[in-house]
Amino acid sequence: MKFLIVLASLVNLNTATLDELDALPGVGPAMAERIVRFRELRGGFRRVEELLAIPGISEARWQVLRRRVVVDRPPRPSEDYGSVDGSVKGPEGATPASSRSPDGKKPPPKP
Repeated sequence: MKFLIVLASLVNLNTATLDELDALPGVGPAMAERIVRFRELRGGFRRVEELLAIPGISEARWQVLRRRVVVDRPPRPSEDYGSVDGSVKGPEGATPASSRSPDGKKPPPKP
């Protein structure tokens, strides 16, 4: 039961509101704003350790926060999955499986 309570109290750095961040130990309204600004500028957090790059978060403060926060994958912008010419682009620009040859390689470019 204690495990479930701990999971319920974790704050996701990629989706947390200002109020949720402000409620963390050692984080006030100004620090919460810096965390959200950092998240917006970087396109989300990828690791909890990135908190250390935010001015005002020392190693000691991070040691406390790291037990209370998690990082789920940042949301992907919708423009990553399509283009103006109608072609479909998957994650990291991968060619969709339907346009690959049976051996799994990309087909040669069209002339």
